[in-house]
Amino acid sequence: MKKSKEVETYIDDCDILSAIGLNEIRERFQLLLESKMTTIPVLIHPTAIISEEVIIDLVTVIIAGAIITPSVI
Repeated sequence: MKKSKEVETYIDDCDILSAIGLNEIRERFQLLLESKMTTIPVLIHPTAIISEEVIIDLVTVIIAGAIITPSVI
């Protein structure tokens, strides 16, 4: 997508995750996605190491090589 307005074209067919660097713009786009009832995936790289005790919330991206222990909030 080149413009956030195009998101409505894909909402019914795709999971959509915001990867916008500016916090204010990412938050506005995230709120738009949530208001449209978009499916927002949790992305976890296969090399990430995650404790079984960790709860991963919505809209989470865990990158390659990440190590997440139970005491992380």
